[in-house]
Amino acid sequence: GASRFEDQQLLLADLRQRFSTSDIRVLRDAPLAVEHAATIALEAAFGGESGAIVTVGAGSVAYGRTIDGDVLRVGGWGSLLGDEGGGYAIGLAALRSVAAAMDGGPPTLIAVLLAERYGLLTQHDLTAFAYRTEAPISMLAPLVVEAAEKEDWVATSILKQQANGHAKQIGWLASRAGDGIEKRLAFVGEMSAPGYYRECIAEALLRHLPHWRIARPQAEPVEGALRLARRLAPGAEHVAAED
Repeated sequence: GASRFEDQQLLLADLRQRFSTSDIRVLRDAPLAVEHAATIALEAAFGGESGAIVTVGAGSVAYGRTIDGDVLRVGGWGSLLGDEGGGYAIGLAALRSVAAAMDGGPPTLIAVLLAERYGLLTQHDLTAFAYRTEAPISMLAPLVVEAAEKEDWVATSILKQQANGHAKQIGWLASRAGDGIEKRLAFVGEMSAPGYYRECIAEALLRHLPHWRIARPQAEPVEGALRLARRLAPGAEHVAAED
């Protein structure tokens, strides 16, 4: 999540301080860079070439690289301003759906699952959970998926709405890039693992981007980190081998 320049500088300062006392020479002398996880995943997905990635975890963000090498980003605004389609937004929608059910709205299996897994039986239970500091709201997302897989209408509606919101943002990225980007998408993040919700995202993406295709990442994100590191410090592999 280190996309803000200020956060990157704080992390860099901390790393430099830690590495300065290391007995491993390559660490003491290494040039350092801090990148957003999605930048690293994008590097790995298409070998540094053009395309876009859809990252869906606790939050959501999409990164794309144009044919000319420019990087575009949409989403990633955090839980208050955006992150449509991410675990937090889905978990929050789950709590709201249960509150609505308690008020007389549509019943939902989500309420049963929250009672079973978290003991949320009453209005007091629900509000105490939702408003406490560091409430694990994003951890509720799998319960929504579970309820949707059992054909709960409320859960299905939540997932389709969230998937559509994220896909709409990626449509904005595609519009900004125009014909200057390879029309391919790869999934990254735990909420986009194969399963019901991924199918919702894929369906929404193909609706908003009918001429794009969904591709498998060419490599794991860690390989993207290695590619960026080699680019930052050519010859570092030889130094490491000597050490």
